[in-house]
Formats: sequence, structure tokens, C-alpha cells
Amino acid sequence: MRRTEVTGCADGVKATGSVEIYDSWLHGNATNTVRSSGASTQKLVFQRNAAYQDACTGNRHFRLASTQPQAAPIIDLRIQDNFFYGSGFITIDRTTTVASGTISGNTFAGTAARGPFTDPTYAGAGARRASNVYESGEPANDNLAAGYACATL
Repeated sequence: MRRTEVTGCADGVKATGSVEIYDSWLHGNATNTVRSSGASTQKLVFQRNAAYQDACTGNRHFRLASTQPQAAPIIDLRIQDNFFYGSGFITIDRTTTVASGTISGNTFAGTAARGPFTDPTYAGAGARRASNVYESGEPANDNLAAGYACATL
């Protein structure tokens, strides 16, 4: 998917198999920006997008969960060079593992006191985090005990 606006859905994108999303604007979706669907998602690339979720709810940008108890791992997870505004960033359920991945170069609305990588919201073994920042320029790579602050645009 390239240069697409996705709005007004329960889940912006339901991903299964191999999914690549570039240069798009995802906003106003009720639950998740991207949710894996089906037995497994082998490849998920999310690059140079702007994603807005309601900052005051428990919604998240990514929910990666398999419908199978022992699904194959996500072989290639790349979340790079995006702007994220809103609530929890990513949930990787216990039934899903990441073999190889990079979450890098992203900018998150919020502050270093309340950021996107919260425990236990992010459980992505195998996904390296680097060069992610808050709007202020502060690093945003570590897990924090608290979730996103409710912010206004």
C-alpha cells in the first residue's frame, strides 16, 4: 500500500502474510492502526507514514497476534521513519515472536516521562530499537512503566 489515506475503520489495516505500507496517512481508526489477522504475518514493513490514534484511550498503533497457538514467527518486521501520535505503540502477544526486526528512526508525540514502549505493552523479542525520538528530540528507545500522556494537537 502506497500513498493512501485510511480512516474511520475499526482496524486501519488487517495484516496477514506479507504486508508493506509506505508514505500513507492512517488516522481516526477506532482500535488499531495495524492489526495482524489470520494464522501469521511473515513480513510487516511500515515506513514513512503518519499514524494518529486517540491519545486518551487504550488503543494502540500495532497489535500483532496470531490466531494459532504456535504460529510461525514474524520473519521481517520493519517500522521505520514514521510519525506516531496517540496511545500505546505496539503489542506483540505471547503467541507471536519476531525473528528479525527493526524499529528505528520514528518520531513519537509525547514526552520522555510517558512514552511508546511500555512494559508489558511491548514484548517484541528479536526487534531492535534505535534512533527513535520524541518530538523534543529526546531518545525514545527504552521501556517505561507508564503509557502515553494524553496530549492535544
